Amino acid sequence: MEFFLVDVKSITASASSEQIDKAKVEKLADSILECNGLLKPLILKPTGPETYVVIKGNSEYYAALKAREKDPRKGEMVNAFVISPRAEKAIFKQLDALERQDQTSSSIHRIESDEDVSVHKNSETIPAQTSLTSQVTQMMQKMEMSLQTFVNERLIQSENNFQTFFNERLATLENKISEITQKTTVDTNIQGGAKDYNNKTVPELKLIAKERKIKRYSSMRKAELIDALEESDMTT
Repeated sequence: MEFFLVDVKSITASASSEQIDKAKVEKLADSILECNGLLKPLILKPTGPETYVVIKGNSEYYAALKAREKDPRKGEMVNAFVISPRAEKAIFKQLDALERQDQTSSSIHRIESDEDVSVHKNSETIPAQTSLTSQVTQMMQKMEMSLQTFVNERLIQSENNFQTFFNERLATLENKISEITQKTTVDTNIQGGAKDYNNKTVPELKLIAKERKIKRYSSMRKAELIDALEESDMTT
């Protein structure tokens, strides 16, 4: 059995709303909004990917649903214990035992004799209350630990996702800057080369053409030499 924050929309009740006390649901819904959450966790069983059915806590579920209708921002998520299908029988057995214990405790009548009351408290009531308090304390501690773990995991995941996104965008930006810089350098070199060629004499141009092994450079005029050299620049 694990503790989760579950979206109310993904939960289905196991009891009809007609069987639930509407006044109690309304009052509890207001309390959920006032406390910013459901204090008593639902007990749910998975029915599919991200879908659940209520095993225990139909009244609380309908109250959470009502709270969501009143204020979707505060009533979106509820605390819940999600049980494994393999542990379902054991969970039902424990729930049945707890319900019988509650019924037994509520049916005990007040004993008039001070001595009988003292004996009764020492033998039954105090151990039962102590046991129940211990269970609630342990459950609350487990809820707090699970909730803190959940929040920490989400924060780490969000931080990692942001860092990955930032690195990818930075790499893309650097690549674009590099491409623009390279293109600008090539264009500048070409333009600068053409300007230099225009300022050079025919013998200087022929010497450059000879070094580049341009065919028939010796019979070319200045304009032809410049064209040949510029074409050579574009291919190198």
